Amino acid sequence: MKKRLFYILIMVVSLLFLTACGEGEEAAPSGDAPTGHNMIHCDAKEATCETRGHTAYEDCIDFACDYREGYEVIQPLGHDLVDVPEKAATLTEKGHTAYKKCSRCDYREGYSETDFSCSEHSFESFPEKIATDRENGHTAYKKCTVCGYLEGYSVTRAVAPCLTYLPSIEERISIFNFPENIKTNILGMYKAVSSFEESYKLVGEIETFDAMFCYNFLFNCVPEMMMVFNVFDTNSVNGKPDSIGFHYVMTKEEYTEKMEAVENQLIKLLDATKDMSDDEKAIYFADHLVQNCIYTKTTENRMNVYGGLVEGKVLCDGFSDSFNLLCNAAGIKCGTVVGTKGEAHSWNIVQLDGKYTYVDITECNSNDTTNVTHLHGFGLSTEKLSAAGYNREEEFKLYTPEAFSFEGSSKKVTAVFTASDDINDKVGKVIESAIKNGEKELFIYSESRVIHNQVQSIFQNRLEKYFKDHKMNYTLNNLTNKDFCYLYFKLSYSG
Repeated sequence: MKKRLFYILIMVVSLLFLTACGEGEEAAPSGDAPTGHNMIHCDAKEATCETRGHTAYEDCIDFACDYREGYEVIQPLGHDLVDVPEKAATLTEKGHTAYKKCSRCDYREGYSETDFSCSEHSFESFPEKIATDRENGHTAYKKCTVCGYLEGYSVTRAVAPCLTYLPSIEERISIFNFPENIKTNILGMYKAVSSFEESYKLVGEIETFDAMFCYNFLFNCVPEMMMVFNVFDTNSVNGKPDSIGFHYVMTKEEYTEKMEAVENQLIKLLDATKDMSDDEKAIYFADHLVQNCIYTKTTENRMNVYGGLVEGKVLCDGFSDSFNLLCNAAGIKCGTVVGTKGEAHSWNIVQLDGKYTYVDITECNSNDTTNVTHLHGFGLSTEKLSAAGYNREEEFKLYTPEAFSFEGSSKKVTAVFTASDDINDKVGKVIESAIKNGEKELFIYSESRVIHNQVQSIFQNRLEKYFKDHKMNYTLNNLTNKDFCYLYFKLSYSG
């Protein structure tokens, strides 16, 4: 009896899972997914020599449903080995044994390297080169002057490798109108902290208040600095500030490891935006942070770029520093501003289309992100900033350029697609209107990933037809980022 009940229970659970998507729906026509399935397109994955691939297919994204169409496994290809002949070493170049190499991948069999043919090395010694914040160094080593053989050489990575993608610190802080003594000491502190020095001796006549501002600016407004230290000491001589000491919260090795993880994310986002205009990049970066980060006061890295770009858990500081880093890496002038909005707060000032505008990613994150105009967190003027309750610290009022309202790419939105639209009909009307008016750009927004995939497929099918009928061509830039979904078509006409 117990065994029979067990089998009945298994059958009921199975039926629940099988009907989770299509319950209450009529049977779909042959070859179509049941109408209850929430389908997305999944690209094909090529098989490699050692790993399986699969065909392109449609998959139901509902958690309890395994329905998919068109999925076929492609078995591993196996290695395609070709013979590589032996190569003799010379005075200047190492050789290798004969071996077999796969024509499709890096796999090889029987390979071993043969050393330089120099019978007796004549060494010249080279000193160690210390890695900087953005430039690799190396160990002390010896090099043979005859054959070039290196002994004891190894690379030491830059302290913050991702900084190789950024303009110099001098260029980045040029967005602010700092007096010379403030700028000199900010740059000096930056160099000291980048080298993990214990202290920095202040330069020139500087008041305690200004010395503290230099420190606070470095800590709060230079993205790569926030995670390194969190306490400072001001040492005075004859009542005047003389030097500042730093208390680090991690070792140089720990910092480098975290910045390498930041670098990996930075590279992906720069590659995704390489063909966009500056305003499109800025909005994409804002979208990425809004969609991939949650606001929190509890995590260790909530105030820095590691929290923003790697962990996705940040306070306002993590939002503003991450946006700052992304914009500057993409060649967009951007700075971080500190003040209050009811409580201590930070946001950004960014230069777009030759004008400065304020951006508050925290504010964007706290609102309805499906609003394509980015609400009131993006493109704030100085006046709108004040009216919204923002209060900049006095130094930032002095040193920050005037900011103007900026709508950026939201001006280009051609159509918004929602669940209530007849997508086929609407796409046709959008394309017909574009061709009639000679439009060269279509900027399309969809409120969800499912709708986005449908819109993209229909647009591309229709444009292929119009290409033949109207002698036109197009390129597509897919700006999709989780549930924030854009299609950006560039249209060209030849007749």
